[in-house]
Amino acid sequence: MNKIHSSLDFNHLASEGTINRENYASKILNRDGKYKCITIKPFDILQNRSMWPTLCILKGSDGSVTHAVTVVNNYIFDSSCNTAMHLTKDNLDWCCGSDYGEAKFVAVEVAHRFVKYTGSSSIFIRDADEIQKAIMAFLRLFLWLGDQDLCTKLEQYRAKYQERKDFYSTIVKCIAKIPYSYLTRKVQFKNLADHRSSE
Repeated sequence: MNKIHSSLDFNHLASEGTINRENYASKILNRDGKYKCITIKPFDILQNRSMWPTLCILKGSDGSVTHAVTVVNNYIFDSSCNTAMHLTKDNLDWCCGSDYGEAKFVAVEVAHRFVKYTGSSSIFIRDADEIQKAIMAFLRLFLWLGDQDLCTKLEQYRAKYQERKDFYSTIVKCIAKIPYSYLTRKVQFKNLADHRSSE
């Protein structure tokens, strides 16, 4: 957030070797956040929804391509608005409008999606319902293995789970302890990650 003001300063953009705000965002997120920037064109903003922030250059009915917004899942983040807006055609029309005319949203000129392939479980699984599903996936696995004691332990954890806690690390530590002693190994699915980023 402390870099937003810099993205408005042309001199700072030039000092970073960038020519516009989307290039600046790509460079900063890649360098400081280790995000990979994927350019998508054409991009259907109402259908291609993702958990990953996607910077979109909007095209208005007046032919302008001067306004950018970021979309995440079902929300629009616009610097002209203090709060997030639901991702709808009406709200995209509002984003393209101005005090000087009633331009409507036509299309996304180009989109830049910022994807992070590594990080904690809280980055990849954020929604409360999705977290409950993930914990249940662990529970079903050990139910299939016939480890009833561990299933009971996991069910107790699921019932008491507190929002924003790293459930994955907690479960991994739990199943590694005696008497369970399960060994976990990280497996990289590069093709799966690429597939998810293009959804």
